[in-house]
Amino acid sequence: MDDHATLLGQCEITNEDYSYSHHQSPNTVPMLLPETWEQVLLNLSSNDFHSAINTCPEWNCLMSSQKTALLFPLVLPILIDYLPLETILQLRKVSKKCTLEATNNLLKEHPGFRPPVNRRSLFHKLSSIDKYTFTSEKQIHEFISRVESRPFPEANPFLLGSLTIHLNGWVNAEILRRTKAFQQLFSLYGHHVEKVYLPQFQIDGRTLETFLTLLANAPNIKSINILGPVHMAEEFLEGLTFPKLEKLEGMYMYHGFQDVSLESGFLLRMLTQYGAQLKSLSMNNLLRSPNVSSTLLSLLAPNVTWFELATVNGAALRKLACVNWQLEELIIWGEEREGCTGSILLGFLEVVNNFAGTLINLKLICSDIERIQGLVSFERMAPLVKLNTFTIEFVNLRLGWIWEFLGRCCQNLKEVYLMTNASLTEDELQLAKRLFDSLPMLKRIVILPNFLMSGVLRRVILPPN
Repeated sequence: MDDHATLLGQCEITNEDYSYSHHQSPNTVPMLLPETWEQVLLNLSSNDFHSAINTCPEWNCLMSSQKTALLFPLVLPILIDYLPLETILQLRKVSKKCTLEATNNLLKEHPGFRPPVNRRSLFHKLSSIDKYTFTSEKQIHEFISRVESRPFPEANPFLLGSLTIHLNGWVNAEILRRTKAFQQLFSLYGHHVEKVYLPQFQIDGRTLETFLTLLANAPNIKSINILGPVHMAEEFLEGLTFPKLEKLEGMYMYHGFQDVSLESGFLLRMLTQYGAQLKSLSMNNLLRSPNVSSTLLSLLAPNVTWFELATVNGAALRKLACVNWQLEELIIWGEEREGCTGSILLGFLEVVNNFAGTLINLKLICSDIERIQGLVSFERMAPLVKLNTFTIEFVNLRLGWIWEFLGRCCQNLKEVYLMTNASLTEDELQLAKRLFDSLPMLKRIVILPNFLMSGVLRRVILPPN
């Protein structure tokens, strides 16, 4: 008995010792640097990350600044029931890891979604909610009904603010009903629209008149895209009323008028109304019009920083070379039809020289721009000190002028994009890699297809070690 009491006395545990042994678990966390643990935890799924930070106070403290982004996918399904969809869309910006989760939920919920969407590419998924296309009265009324049945009917139904509409100038009962449906749509939700597209094969005066009337109910429009050729009688031009659009910044008109004189009148009226507020401008025939001089263009649209010129010719380039803009991005593309590509090259260099101090992004999507010996000189070219990216068709790398242009004027380039219709051979890849020798600041070369169905895969070439 005494021996037993002695044994108990030797094993006696005080309250203090018991408390410590009961609450203090052994440290089983491997001894790694906090930075290493952070990288490990960042690669966990949201569910695993949630479990991990709740098992170790050190991990919870270490990842405190990352919790919002990493746990967002777990909260998103709950938020959708309580927040408007355009607010959820903004939450995609929390982190790239959350983007796919947010997009998938939006594709299921927003009123413009038409299942099924089987695309794996996130870009295509976002594109499917970027543009709402309306071609019939029935489609418009179905859309309005879906929006009105949502928990937040007053919220923005156009998630990215983009809308495509199909109009027709012919007058019959069906067209009148569709026009009336469009008027109802714009009166209800026009203030949410920021980008509008009119993709007609042929735009007549009545169609353009109806289009401008609808825009009167879209005061927050930022860009207008007229994608079809215009065939209009003079009386319609005189009767057109341009609505007040104080937030309009971009005007894109990819085809001209059948009547050149009417086109000049329309362009001048458009620039008089909106020119001072425009920052982006794309009009094929703007520089071809005899009534729109470089001086007038500088006065009517002084704040343009992005300009696109298609189907170029020497005269248009020479006029652009005299416009007084602080241009940051310039896109020139299209096939030369004058039979003298040397004049195109000369005009291109004059244009680039005009904007040498401000250009950041330059795209020249023209093939086989040959140099006429003695016609083009690079000696008076100013360096493009701010130019970061340059896009050109790969075939131009076989021409001597491009290497002299890059070597003399583009020493600060960070990225070069090469457009091609076919996959590059090994010899062609070696030619592309020569750019790293000519451009000391170049970080990467990107091979891109000229068009999506060409079969060319996007490829990135990094400088040699």
